[in-house]
Amino acid sequence: MRLALGPGAPDDRNWAGFIDAMNTTGDQGDYLPVIGNFSLHKVEPRLKHKEDFDTWYHSVVNILRGRGLHRLINTALEKPMRNSPNAEAWMNMSMQVSVSAWLEYCIDPEVVRKITSGGEETTFADDFMHQCKLHMRGEGHGALSAAIIKFINTKRTEFTTTSEFINVVQQRYKKANDLKAGFAPYVPMVILVSQLQEIPELRTSIEIRNHEMENIKDPVKQISSMDFLKFCVDMYDKIRQCGIDGWN
Repeated sequence: MRLALGPGAPDDRNWAGFIDAMNTTGDQGDYLPVIGNFSLHKVEPRLKHKEDFDTWYHSVVNILRGRGLHRLINTALEKPMRNSPNAEAWMNMSMQVSVSAWLEYCIDPEVVRKITSGGEETTFADDFMHQCKLHMRGEGHGALSAAIIKFINTKRTEFTTTSEFINVVQQRYKKANDLKAGFAPYVPMVILVSQLQEIPELRTSIEIRNHEMENIKDPVKQISSMDFLKFCVDMYDKIRQCGIDGWN
């Protein structure tokens, strides 16, 4: 499956929606790069402590995205069918001979041993990353409640830039939902809107957004992940245009 670009694609500039669709549609076999032997930069230092997981994970995703391989660790996407045209390429890139082996190299050997010794499937990159998340973040009430509290208590004053605040809200929202918090996209949007309106340069844009949200009958159900992503992209653009965070 390929999303249309160029002639025949929708007549719009909705790049946020395009990126969201790339990250949420199809299966892991879609959008694979055409590459033979490839090398990936190692993440240093190797992951050892649980408190370092989020920073490490962010680096991993960025490195894989640079090669077009980030979908291989996305457990929200299904593995391809065995008769898929991309099945063999996916298997070779995902299994221990490539991305999965690279992930292991980026983690302390003792942590790898704990991840792989539990009897759960870790052959493919998404399975290995899933078990890594469970080990480093934990699961159940303790991990979930900690992620929820950290997410809903995110304050703009914690960060040196507005862009960092927006980015961390996005990350903490994703982390909570990865642990099955079930937050609708409306929730992080409310967190951002309520605090970004305090910035004079953004106040008009936020007032417009608030007005739009007030006209939505059921925002919890009607505001989508794509809407939230587009809002974040719009805010990043506005911050850049206004020279906030030192951008000119």
